[in-house]
Amino acid sequence: MKCFPYTVTIAGPVTHSALIYSGSCWFVNFKLGMDNANDPQITVYDTIVAPVPGTDTELIPTNPYDASAMGLNGISQDESFAQRGIWLVVTAIGGGAYPGAADITIGLWPASVPASLIPTFG
Repeated sequence: MKCFPYTVTIAGPVTHSALIYSGSCWFVNFKLGMDNANDPQITVYDTIVAPVPGTDTELIPTNPYDASAMGLNGISQDESFAQRGIWLVVTAIGGGAYPGAADITIGLWPASVPASLIPTFG
C-alpha cells in the first residue's frame, strides 16, 4: 500500500507556513531535498490553522537540517496520528526567511485507512 504524497517546493527567501492536509490522518514520513547551500529549519504540526509554538502538537519537532548532506536530508519514518491536520513551517535557522530552495514531500494516509493496514517502519 502506498501513502499519499504531498509535495511542496519552496524557493527563498521565504518563510513557508501552510496547511498541507485538513482532517484526521496518519502522518508517516517526510523527505527533504535541498539546494546544498542553505540549511532549513522545519516543523510539522497537528493543526489546521497557523500554529502557535509551544501550544500546538508538533508531529516533527522544530529541527535544523544540513543542506550539505548530499542534498537529501530529513527523512523521517514516524507513524503519528494527526487529529486535526498537517501544517508545515519552513524557516531559516534561527527563524526568518529561508534563503534557499527545497522540495518537501509529506507522506500520509487519511484516517479512514485502518491502522492495521499501515506498514510500520521500526
